Amino acid sequence: MCAHALRVEEEEEEEEHSVDLFADGSPLALHEREWTAVDVGGATSLLVEPRQAEVWGSALLVARWLMQRPDTVRGRHVAELGAGVGLPSLTAALCEAASVVVTDYDAFSVAAAARAAAHNCALNPAVAALGRVRAERLDWKDACTVRLRVRVRG
Repeated sequence: MCAHALRVEEEEEEEEHSVDLFADGSPLALHEREWTAVDVGGATSLLVEPRQAEVWGSALLVARWLMQRPDTVRGRHVAELGAGVGLPSLTAALCEAASVVVTDYDAFSVAAAARAAAHNCALNPAVAALGRVRAERLDWKDACTVRLRVRVRG
């Protein structure tokens, strides 16, 4: 049993919000999940799953900063590292980034970011840009084996 599982079992408060990896039931559909609206400063709030990944204060600040300066990412390719639920990535997509990759080491966070993009896109046609968000697991220990294509503008 991994250390994380032991820690979750030992702390009752955390057990309420933990995910049962061995549950027999099928996963919840997007509309059955608990969603929280996050105001990123635009006309549309973004929905995220707070129980799956924490929305850090820094993520909220970056998301709001991007909404005030959409030209920063418009038409560009964006990658967020250690993204958690991926709020800045979702915001970059709203700001018309050409493509967005949201990454995290934690598979639950990656899945939560992917679900958030899909759910927001399905609920509101105005945020169809979220369909361009791709969520991937990235382990920094293996990062040297990941090949990134970078185009330098000179």
